[in-house]
Amino acid sequence: RVDGVFFGVYAKKWSFIRSLYFAVSTCSTAGLQGVDTSPDGWQVLFAALFSLVGVPLYGAALGTVANVWVDSYHNKAFDDRLNDRLEAADMQFVEYIDGHEESETLDLAEFMEVQLLKLGVVDCDLLRKLRDQFNKLDTDHSGRVEKQVLLLGQETRIQRIRATRQAARKEQV
Repeated sequence: RVDGVFFGVYAKKWSFIRSLYFAVSTCSTAGLQGVDTSPDGWQVLFAALFSLVGVPLYGAALGTVANVWVDSYHNKAFDDRLNDRLEAADMQFVEYIDGHEESETLDLAEFMEVQLLKLGVVDCDLLRKLRDQFNKLDTDHSGRVEKQVLLLGQETRIQRIRATRQAARKEQV
C-alpha cells in the first residue's frame, strides 16, 4: 500500500526502503517495523488503521496472485491430458466397448468416450452402464433412440425448466 510508504517517508522521515519495509511488514502482519510512540499518539493510530485496511487488501492480493498461478497450472495440466496421444489401451477399450473389429478411425461418440476416460470424468463401468441403458431403449436396434422415450415421466420437470428459462430471459430484457 502506497499510503504506508508515504507515511514512512514524510511523517517519519525514513528512507524509501525502510518505509516500504514498514508497509509490507504491517500488511503481512509480520510487524517487523513498528512506529515510535509519540506524545499525541497519531502515528500509532495511523498504523492501527493502516493494518485494519491493509491486511485484508494484502490477503486479497496474495489470494488473487495465487489463484492466477493455480488456474494456469490446472489449465495447462488439463490441456496436456486432453492432448495426450491416444494410447493402444485407449484404442483397445473403444474396440471392446463398441464390440467392433479393429478400425483405423473413431467416430464422435468413440472420441468423446476416450477423451472423457482420459480426463477422469467417467470410468469404464459408467460407460458400459450407459451403453446398456441405450441398448435397452433402442428396441428396434437402429442405433437411435427417440427423444420421447427419454422424456417419459419428465413432463413436470421439463415445464419447470422452461418456466425458469423464460423468467431468466424476461429479467435480461
